[in-house]
Amino acid sequence: MEKTKKVLLLDLWTDDNRGDAALQASLIDLVRRRFPSAEVVGLYRFGRNEFPSAAAETTLTRELLDRSLGGLRLTWLTGALPRWQKCRSAGLAANVFATILFFIDTAVYMIGRALLRRALSSERFQSLREIDSADLIVWKGKNFREYGNGTTFIRALSLSINVLPALLMGKRIVLANASFWNITHPLARLYYRFLLGNCEFVVVRDPHSLEHVQKLHRTHPRMTQAPDLSFRVCGEYAQRYTAPPLAQRGDIAAFTITEWGEGKIRDNYVDALVTAARHLRSLGIKEIIVAPQVTRARETNAHTVRAIVERTGSLPGMPLLMPEGTPSVGELIRAYARCRVLVGTRMHSCVFARAAGTPFVAIAYDEGAKWSILSEFWPKVFINNLSTLSATSLQRQLTILVESGQTHIQNSQPLFDRLIARVEENLPFGVKLTP
Repeated sequence: MEKTKKVLLLDLWTDDNRGDAALQASLIDLVRRRFPSAEVVGLYRFGRNEFPSAAAETTLTRELLDRSLGGLRLTWLTGALPRWQKCRSAGLAANVFATILFFIDTAVYMIGRALLRRALSSERFQSLREIDSADLIVWKGKNFREYGNGTTFIRALSLSINVLPALLMGKRIVLANASFWNITHPLARLYYRFLLGNCEFVVVRDPHSLEHVQKLHRTHPRMTQAPDLSFRVCGEYAQRYTAPPLAQRGDIAAFTITEWGEGKIRDNYVDALVTAARHLRSLGIKEIIVAPQVTRARETNAHTVRAIVERTGSLPGMPLLMPEGTPSVGELIRAYARCRVLVGTRMHSCVFARAAGTPFVAIAYDEGAKWSILSEFWPKVFINNLSTLSATSLQRQLTILVESGQTHIQNSQPLFDRLIARVEENLPFGVKLTP
């Protein structure tokens, strides 16, 4: 009897970020529809030693997989010593040491695969065995950022820990739904060129990323752009629900926020949100919901929320509501469907808001390539960079959207629908289970 074919999904991440939850559900659905008889296994970025403790963060995605397991890199160093995370030099040292351990593990496995099969049946090599036995590997792309120094190269190594053994084993790899910043560090450029050159297909999710990968590897024959995988969830929502027009909604706005940024940039960000809250009140908004887009404990927004609450306390009759719990992606979209406008500092919050027929002002906190996803269906005038954010400009944008947001929703509908229709291009039809 022919053995069951296996598709291995690399670098799955936490469901406590609703953007990642939407991406992963969409990717799994796409793989299952393309290869209905294949076993679908997920290998997470969580290290194999910390995967059990991440169970609560991965439940939604794991329920969609046939099997799941932690990734290759041991992460007990930074996990056991959280203070190290506050010290960049120590954190970098831990990252380098963990990477060295990974290379030792991989070398032992590659040598022992031919000599010590019984010994290699241990739990220690389970993740490597899953990679070795995969018929096709789909590498869920990350945000491949440029940091302007050697950190860019170290980060590139860290983000490719799970895929390097697959390259050494000669596995067939499809990189899907990635975003690439403009990589300028020479070593990082060489390394990314090596990674891209060993992928059968490279699919990025935004126009700027396509420009950047084409500069990194000018001769790759199969590079393309496809819409962000989250658009599939938006299409499902549109089939099940009809969002009410803005005129029929309550006087509610939403904020999604982040802890990103330091010093003056961060202070300016909080000032702009406080100014926006006051301005929305003058426009007739009576409530602001702080939408829980990311509920992961390590990505808490507590400081930003506290600062906004303290500084908007002088606004009687203007509550800042912070819903408790962990809403699903669908529940989050329905929450946006109650609102007249969103100020979104999370890219996927803006996509979800548009799915709910809610106009938005975006604040690009990391100012990377992925934010060009929004400009594919939304006017660029409503997309702001965190480093140059102007409270005055934010007020002007909110005035336009509160007064005539429905026009922008209607104008963007054909573009948004076109992106939904193209989501399947994240797994190009040239991808086969067998070479």
